[in-house]
Amino acid sequence: MESTEKLQNDIFQGLQPLSFSALKEVKLFIDFIKIRENAFSHGVYADIDQELKSMNAHEANHLEQEFVNYQEMYPRES
Repeated sequence: MESTEKLQNDIFQGLQPLSFSALKEVKLFIDFIKIRENAFSHGVYADIDQELKSMNAHEANHLEQEFVNYQEMYPRES
């Protein structure tokens, strides 16, 4: 199992050779993770869950149609 300190060091070492442009992308991703972590800790997603549960059948069907073939249209990049 990795320690937090080792993981932070590995990340820091991995940043060293990156270009300025790549570092800006990493910074944006870090900001995204911070926002997401904050939302989880403050129960923001509970509001979304409640909203999804209160949808009627027509709204639920419409939402499902928005995601038809989503994985084929937007495959994960590895």
